[in-house]
Formats: sequence, C-alpha cells, structure tokens
Amino acid sequence: SGTIKTGHFSLNDRCGLVTHYPPGKPYDSMLEASFAKRWESHKTEWVLEREVDLIPIPGSVMVPDFRIVHPDGRNFLLEIIGYWRPEYLKKKFAQVRKAECDNLILAISERLNLEKAGVTVKNLPAQVVWFKDKLSPKAVLELLE
Repeated sequence: SGTIKTGHFSLNDRCGLVTHYPPGKPYDSMLEASFAKRWESHKTEWVLEREVDLIPIPGSVMVPDFRIVHPDGRNFLLEIIGYWRPEYLKKKFAQVRKAECDNLILAISERLNLEKAGVTVKNLPAQVVWFKDKLSPKAVLELLE
C-alpha cells in the first residue's frame, strides 16, 4: 500500500518477560562459594557482590568474580584464579593486561604453575593476593584498607 506507519515500542523491567534459559549456578567453583561464605562471617563495611561488573577489553569483556563495595563509594573488582589449564591462564592474564582497570585484585593460587603456563605477575596492572587452599577474606580486606 506504500503507507509508512511509525510507532513507539517500549521495553522495561515490568513487561513480564521470562527467560527460557535455566538458572545458572550461583558460583563457578567451590573456591568462590567458600570465599563468599567466609566473607559473610567477617565484620566489615565492605559488601561483596557476585559478577556484577563487566570490564571492556578489545573484542570482548572480562567478568570478574566479585565486586567489593565500601559505603564511601570505593570499589574493587576481585578475580579468583584457582586451578586452571595453561591455556586459560594465558587468556586470563592477557585479558587483565588489556583491561586497563585500576581497581582490579587478582587472587592467585600458589599451587598454579604460572611459569609452565608461560605467564607472570610481573608488571601486571592489578593488585595480587596469593593463597594456598582457601582464599582468606582477611587477606583481601588488608589490600582494601
């Protein structure tokens, strides 16, 4: 008919849409779950939030495991690097170097063979906290204060 009609489309959080995807696991690993559980028992003003920030990197994004927020507005992003394959470590460390994020904390397991994976923490643009079996909330809090 050749007639062009225009209209207005609005989509918001009250539209009642639901996903067809099943709910995800609350944590990617037992290491993350146990850290979050132990965080709850610490007396601190810092609030731990799960996977709420995206860090843009060229061609992709990085999703840190946690954001840690203080009531005064300070916030840090925490990525826990526990047990992974060398390819994963190379990719993760490359992401961190490209991220140019000045509030990132990497919690790295001392059990990882970083040298064998061909990665190093030297000149890494992030604060680093090391852990053996369990990541201590106290160790992370010491970096924040």
